[in-house]
Amino acid sequence: MMLMKKMRTAARLRSQLWSLKMPSLCHRSFAAISTYKAVIFDMYGVLIPSPVKLATVFEQQNSVPLGTLGRAIRTGGELNAWKRFMRGEIGAEEFVEAFGRQCSEIAGCPVPIGSFLSDLTSGPMTRPLPVMMKAILCARSRGLKTAVLSNNFFQLNGDPFLPLDHSLFDVIVESCREGLSKPDPRIYHLCLNRLGVSAHEAVFLDDLELNVKAAVQLGMHAIKVGDLAVSVKELEGMLGIPLSGFVPGPDSAPWATKLPMDRLTQYLRKALHLSDEADPVAVQQLSPSQSNSLYHLTTGGRHLLLRKQQKTSRAMETEYRLGSSNT
Repeated sequence: MMLMKKMRTAARLRSQLWSLKMPSLCHRSFAAISTYKAVIFDMYGVLIPSPVKLATVFEQQNSVPLGTLGRAIRTGGELNAWKRFMRGEIGAEEFVEAFGRQCSEIAGCPVPIGSFLSDLTSGPMTRPLPVMMKAILCARSRGLKTAVLSNNFFQLNGDPFLPLDHSLFDVIVESCREGLSKPDPRIYHLCLNRLGVSAHEAVFLDDLELNVKAAVQLGMHAIKVGDLAVSVKELEGMLGIPLSGFVPGPDSAPWATKLPMDRLTQYLRKALHLSDEADPVAVQQLSPSQSNSLYHLTTGGRHLLLRKQQKTSRAMETEYRLGSSNT
């Protein structure tokens, strides 16, 4: 009797889990992946909040004429304090003095740039934007390389300001470390070379038009980031894959969509005849419904779909028996 119950349970699982024989939608998705091999992200205004709004708030709170910081950044050519700071040619203390003097001349009043630099490295600026982090996880689950290409600076302690999980990126290129800054073509080429991809194999996201144009001129596909959700949708269209709903493990998903990863992994390895050394199961939720969730699974070079339906009393009983039979 117990054997029959186990067989019925296995049959039910097999009916919910099937190999993707590449229907038309999946053909388009994986064809897109073969074209694009990497996604390159700017940091400010893409992965973390934009400093533009921060500058406006700073100017308002310190009675500084609006637009002062922007004018100081844009004037003086390549030798102005801001650009030298981004290329790592001057440290934080020298920057505060030089850029503060430049801003004060423009504003006609003292500008406490030290306070602005402190705001630039604290509070909301230290919190990555969730919608982009999810997109990165989804892209990586499909085998795409990811990189950061940012105009960045050294803090007072000598470390670059980089409030990101480094493990999410294959390559991180910072202007202050390289002595080059966007839109200089050389820093784009440097990033591409470290990724090991050609320009036409990469998608680049930045919130500044001049940086986007520079990438396009090099042959890259680029997205100017404004509204984050809109930009992610545009990236989805380019890559041909969904960029939300990534579930790397049972603890990261809402309770209603958690998956028994240990049991699922054991079942897949047995059903697909995979060794214990096979790649971990990568999971991406395709439909967020709590009652009827659909997942894309990747393991051992195989792509599968799993449908998880809301538990009925019978399903709960069967699941309990399945769990009990493994102990």
